[in-house]
Amino acid sequence: MCMEGKWIWLSSKEHPDFQAAPFTVFSKDKNAGKYCVAEFSNRYRLRKKVLFYKISIAAMSKYFLWVNDDYIGEGCSCPGHENGRDEKAEKAYYTVYTLPPKGDTLSIRVLVRNMPTSKFESSCGTGALILSCEIVYDDGMSEVIFTDDTWDARILGRYVSENHIDYTIEDTAPSKAEVKNIRLDIKDSQLQCLTEEKVLPQRNDVFVCPAGIEAVFSVEFGKIWSSHVCLSAVGEDYELTIGTSESGDNLQSEEVIRAKGRLQFRSMNLRSADRVVVKVKNLSDTEVRISDVQLDYVHYPSLTRASFATSDEELNRIWSLCTHTDTICRQSVLLDSVLKGNAFDRIGEKRVQALNEYYVFGDTALAKSDIIKTAEIIDSSDGQMNDTVSPLIWVMMLWDYYVYTGDSRLFDDTKNAQVKIISEFQSYLGTNGLPEKCRDYSSVDKVVIDGFDMMHPPKALGQAVLTAFYINALNILSKISSVTEDDKLGIMSRRAQSTAVHAFNTNFYDSINNLYFAGLGTQTRNVSSRNPENVNRKYYIRHPNILAVLFDICRSENVASIVSNVVKNPDLGPVQPYFMNYMLEMLFKTGDFNSYGIDIIRRWSALIDSQGKALSENWGDYPGDFSHASSTCPSYALVKAFLGFEMTKPGFEEIRVSPNLFGLESVNVSMPTPYGSIECKMRKGKEPKMMVPGGIKCVVVR
Repeated sequence: MCMEGKWIWLSSKEHPDFQAAPFTVFSKDKNAGKYCVAEFSNRYRLRKKVLFYKISIAAMSKYFLWVNDDYIGEGCSCPGHENGRDEKAEKAYYTVYTLPPKGDTLSIRVLVRNMPTSKFESSCGTGALILSCEIVYDDGMSEVIFTDDTWDARILGRYVSENHIDYTIEDTAPSKAEVKNIRLDIKDSQLQCLTEEKVLPQRNDVFVCPAGIEAVFSVEFGKIWSSHVCLSAVGEDYELTIGTSESGDNLQSEEVIRAKGRLQFRSMNLRSADRVVVKVKNLSDTEVRISDVQLDYVHYPSLTRASFATSDEELNRIWSLCTHTDTICRQSVLLDSVLKGNAFDRIGEKRVQALNEYYVFGDTALAKSDIIKTAEIIDSSDGQMNDTVSPLIWVMMLWDYYVYTGDSRLFDDTKNAQVKIISEFQSYLGTNGLPEKCRDYSSVDKVVIDGFDMMHPPKALGQAVLTAFYINALNILSKISSVTEDDKLGIMSRRAQSTAVHAFNTNFYDSINNLYFAGLGTQTRNVSSRNPENVNRKYYIRHPNILAVLFDICRSENVASIVSNVVKNPDLGPVQPYFMNYMLEMLFKTGDFNSYGIDIIRRWSALIDSQGKALSENWGDYPGDFSHASSTCPSYALVKAFLGFEMTKPGFEEIRVSPNLFGLESVNVSMPTPYGSIECKMRKGKEPKMMVPGGIKCVVVR
């Protein structure tokens, strides 16, 4: 369905102070606009019987939609931008809702927040709404209604700021909306609508605050949920401060509500919440009662999902919490975490989520959307992203998508980004064939080595990792050129790869220790907070050695020794859950997962909090949160491992499975595919029972 609506906003004559808005939350312009929530509405009398409505909607920067007095859902255009970049939105993406009729009228009401309040939202510099509704009648006819200057518009005065709501402030008088000449490339997001579920607390009590005092109470929900806080209140005059926490007593967010009388409250802000704390300030001579504290759990829907149930409760708990953590980060984009709200900051973390999308949720839409949006960022930035390694890992995401779907069309659609990545990274190379002229060597992992944060390491700790990802990207681009029959790309990438492999082995390999060190100790260019002054020292750490094996950079005769060192040698330093994904991929590749993989995954038990309801982002003292999808690789890894799954031809044209109990008593595991689920039931001492959908050529190895 084409978007036939017109962009509308508040009348510039009636509301001159609310016409401008910052592009992102990173704007430094304090005069970019005043915050508001605008309401747009219209009502239509229907003269024939309706089969269904199909509503397409987008907004700058977030909308909440009601149809016929029923709440339908929320969304934002989310065109895609990097953390820290204050760039004007040039695109918008609309969402489509298909709804049944209700009565003989159609009423539409939309609340629009005029400026970004999350890192993944963006704006074209003004609040705006565009909507079209196709009405399909039972006689086969249809008509389209859309936003225009017949819609009513007003400011809801209660919304003072993102975190301050005052119900004692009146709304403005309705006036007609104004059509805006907004030039944006608007596209169908091709994503499903976000789904919402009510989550009740472990105890659903009524809380009473006596007259004239302040009181505090808290409500627990048993897990962290990506959610909007809801509650009911009644009192003569009161102020509520509503805080949320992922784990423990530290509140990550607060919003203040002033009200008189009866209140039904639903926060507009998406929170990462296991615990809600409400501070009540009773400003009257009668009691205030708070009840029905709930969460509206918001996430991207999944029609299918992997299953994993074994006789080992530790592994079951790890899989369950990893999968739940990944689920709450599935929004209109793959967020790194609900708390931090980064969407395109570090693509390595997004790749972990994309692998879960394929092998746990059996869904490609979110990953595909993010691959395309990331390509647009890379293309517009001439091959760069804030995180230097991210464009190279994006190439891995592009190939992962092809392997799972067999769909090569994205290769052509993202060709500009591919070519610009090669060009940009070749400009970094010094005479030794290694990255010497890059802005920095960010990022490697969330660990501190020798006082250096490996998210922004010096060259001596980051150069080999960046080079390894560059080599792998060139290898993938060579394979892409074979699929697309692009000889020019193939020749360019193969030559560059051969040169880079030689430089990597010549400069980083230590034949005495049979290990690669992490980078050269030579002088660094462009010293900055992200690119520290280099140190003249050889560091032997796990990260470049994992990648040297995974990406086929090292000689085959050295693989076994390097793998043994990477897994067993305590002197090689720590690896956090994010980078551990590459460790597990390395073990799958070399066939050593059977020996080491399950024991490594058991380390995730140390990430689970004492109450077993949240998964920490990192091991040790490195700061993090409890809703971070970068730590969820066991979700897909356990499913693949117990099935012994391998894609031998892209798009499930041919697969190989080798079921493995790994010493357990019993395992039931399933993995969604485009053809249905692969299922396996295993019991100790018995032959595995495999079910593979028709349409998939499967080789079973016992």
